[in-house]
Amino acid sequence: MPEESYKRKSICVGCPEADVVIHEGHASFRPALKSLYVADESLAIEQLINLKSALQACTDSTDFYNILSQGLISILDAQFVFVSKRIVEDGEKLAIEMPPIGEPGSCLMGLLFYYNDGHGIKGDKRDVTYHAYECPCAYMKHEKIFLVPERLNDFFSKNPNTLPFPCDAYLGIPLFFQGKCIAHFGLMWSPEGNASRKLGWGMIELICHALEDLILRQVVKSSDYGTIHAEVDVVPHYAVDASQSSLKTYARCLSHELRTPMHGVVGMLDVMYATVQEVVESDGKPADKQLFQTLKDNIELVQGKQYLAPTETVTDPFQLVQDALWKLWIMWYKPMILEWAAPKHLNSTHMVFEKPV
Repeated sequence: MPEESYKRKSICVGCPEADVVIHEGHASFRPALKSLYVADESLAIEQLINLKSALQACTDSTDFYNILSQGLISILDAQFVFVSKRIVEDGEKLAIEMPPIGEPGSCLMGLLFYYNDGHGIKGDKRDVTYHAYECPCAYMKHEKIFLVPERLNDFFSKNPNTLPFPCDAYLGIPLFFQGKCIAHFGLMWSPEGNASRKLGWGMIELICHALEDLILRQVVKSSDYGTIHAEVDVVPHYAVDASQSSLKTYARCLSHELRTPMHGVVGMLDVMYATVQEVVESDGKPADKQLFQTLKDNIELVQGKQYLAPTETVTDPFQLVQDALWKLWIMWYKPMILEWAAPKHLNSTHMVFEKPV
């Protein structure tokens, strides 16, 4: 393997003799490289040059991420490659950032999740949302390179995301567009992979930096960031009133007469949410808690605290809350109605509880 590490077609070496340059294939070429390069680094550089050439020539998003994942796995001895972007909701005149990563309820969009442990566990997932709190990606909120060199599971003992196999090390590289961090990419190593890793962290980071412009270009190309940022600035999440962010999607199709009462509905939901949260956290009947949990989830969806996967659509989120309230109404009041109706000799089996139109 050391000899193969010095098989370099991308470099030539000048000799002390005047006008003498040696290339791959010359008898003195590999001995000269051995005196100049560390074997593993020399091989990694050659592989990086070939990977960049392949990515630059790629015009298809699927092929781009296939080439990227296979290349990084091979060069850096990693078991997990990912590219994630921040989720923004773009409106007519501004783009609102979702809850800041690192906070409960925050999410990221995984453009690429490629993994291969070398023992048969492998997969390739695209365009999936995942939790962005109490996990390694949550610390990309600092918009800096984030490295956990070992014992990753000890650092994130409450990770809400389930990995296909345990990972021991993490490296994340932020991607900036027009001065704002819009995405990041990185790698993870299994305990076995981290122990057998050939390159040092400095070299690994440099290789990642060599690819960040290409990856950023692909992220911008395949998303709305180019359109959003070219026209307006992204408004930070903390600067947006909760009712504005939750109503924004629907307000554009509402008249002023409807939009104003809608703010009152959101205020009522805030009060209702606090009560429902207490019931969910109390020691009650499982059936009751399940209904309240459904109601809580639907309220969060309306308030913008939860987000749908790309394949999910909801025509009217307020309908979800109405459905959950109707189920609670049936659970609480149906027994009383049946008891009240019994003296009147009503046949309870003919009583049909349908949702009002």
